[in-house]
Parts: sequence; C-alpha cells; structure tokens
Amino acid sequence: MLLQTIDLPDFGANIELYLRNNVSGERDLLPAVVICPGGGYRMVADRESEPIALAFMAHGYHAIVVNYPVLTDSSKISPDYLDKNTRLLAEIFKQIEDKQNDWKIDPAAVFLLGCSAGGHMASLYAGHWHKVAKTQHLSHSKPLGSLLCYPVIGFDYGWPDTDALDYQTLKDYDTAALINEETPDTFIWHTANDGSVPVLNTLKYCEGLANYQIPFESHLFESGRHGLSLATRASAESKKAGHVNPPVAQWLELCVDWMERRLEN
Repeated sequence: MLLQTIDLPDFGANIELYLRNNVSGERDLLPAVVICPGGGYRMVADRESEPIALAFMAHGYHAIVVNYPVLTDSSKISPDYLDKNTRLLAEIFKQIEDKQNDWKIDPAAVFLLGCSAGGHMASLYAGHWHKVAKTQHLSHSKPLGSLLCYPVIGFDYGWPDTDALDYQTLKDYDTAALINEETPDTFIWHTANDGSVPVLNTLKYCEGLANYQIPFESHLFESGRHGLSLATRASAESKKAGHVNPPVAQWLELCVDWMERRLEN
C-alpha cells in the first residue's frame, strides 16, 4: 500500500491517497472511492476516514480521503462555503484525470462516498457536477456512483447544530431538489432511528431519484446510532456504546456488490 498526502492550498484542503501497490494479477488502472467524511462541517471525522478507506482497499479499490476545510465555532454554513467544497471535489476529479497513470486510477471508475455532512457535500456535487465540469474542462467529472451513508440532504430535515444555519440562505442547498437527469446512480443507507440526522433525509433523496428515474439502491436498517461508519470494531470508539452493529455492518458488502455491477456495465 502506498500512502500519500496532496495539499490543495487554493481550497485550504488536502487529500490522502490510499493506493494499492503491485498486487498480483491486477490490471493497470483500478477503480477508486473518493471519501468525504462527516463531522457537521466542523471537523473531519477520523472514524469515517481511514477505516472506510482501508475497507474499500480490501475489496480492490484505491481510496482518496478528502480533508476539506471546516468551519470555526463562530462561523455559519454559507453558500460560499458549500460552493467552494463543490469546486474542491471537481478539482479532485481533475487531479485523478491528470494523474491517472501515476496513481493507477481509472478516471471513468471513480465512486464518491459521503457520510453525514460529507453526504451533503457528495450529494451536492452529484447535483452540480455537470455544471462544474464545463468550467473545469473535465472529461471524467461524473462519479460512476454516489455512495451516501446516513447523509444530510436538506438542512431543514433535521440538523444538530441549528445555530450554524440560516435556513432562508440555505434553502437552495436541499440536494434532493437538485437531482436531475445527470445525477449519478446512487447507493444510500440510513438507520430508521438516527437521532442526529433523521431518516427523512434519505427518504427525500430516494423520492427525488425515483422522480427522475435515476437507478438507486436504498437500505434502511431498523436501529442504530448516528455516525456508525463501518459499524464494526474497525471504526468503533472503545468508550462509546453502539458503534458495533452487526446488522448495519452489512452495508459495506451490499455496497460493494452494487459497485461491481456498475463496473461490469
């Protein structure tokens, strides 16, 4: 495995590359997963970074963790902040395209994953990628699929830090309303009793996908706390109960099966 950090100073961000190295029998260019961890836009959650990257590597994927800029305690979520994160993801897709031979990543086989607030970031890009691609002159800016884990979709569907919001300003950032014919196929999951980001977020997004006939697969698990990540010991905090949840942990295998079907097409 090769590990590398790439700074993106224009965005106040960096990406961490987790690249498979010289695995016998693998083709030159492999698929990849770009990972947007959660953290309420106030932090980038470690539990949704390396553990998820390593899990996908074990299934034959390269992984890229996005350490996007986060807000200070006194800052509110703004359109400028959200738009900059969308441009950040476009820049990452551009770098993948430009460096595909160095990184051994197939730019036509890149999935975009987001957890919680990172799910909002990912689904926002899913609604806007085709517009950003024109300004960036990208050939492969569309994710092969969106992978959304207990995502924030609309801020008025339930958001834990209400002081950070101006609902009127952010009404145009309900990503369910941004779904269009260009939105990528989507794998999405949630727990029905999520106490921080209500399951309504996922239900609204699924409704939007269905309205536009975008292929998607959705899994709603009966019970589980917010922020489960892999829902295994690999991503658990030892002092917090409920981070290991075997029924929910099935999501990874279900997701990989779904991804493999896209790679076969």
